[in-house]
Amino acid sequence: MAVDFDALVLAPLAEIFGEPVPARLVPGDGPPVEFTAIFVENAQESKFQDGIETITLRTWVGCRRTAFARDPAQDEIVEVRSRSYTIAEVHADTMGHLKLYLHGPH
Repeated sequence: MAVDFDALVLAPLAEIFGEPVPARLVPGDGPPVEFTAIFVENAQESKFQDGIETITLRTWVGCRRTAFARDPAQDEIVEVRSRSYTIAEVHADTMGHLKLYLHGPH
């Protein structure tokens, strides 16, 4: 029997920690999609390579993959708190979660 991770874990977490985020997917192949997301502005991320730590600040939106008919793509627009961001990278995990790294605001 398969466990529905999206229904049992991701949906409750999004409802508790998320906020409504209107998203517009460009180049306009459909209407704006309203979804609940976790918005993180200027998150510190560190990476080690060859013994050297690199620290970057990145803004991202975490959301459920089931919120979309198709995955958002690079260069599409996400609006958060009346500000527009361009999607720089889309990272999907195997549990149904998307992490959209953003450029902006514009």
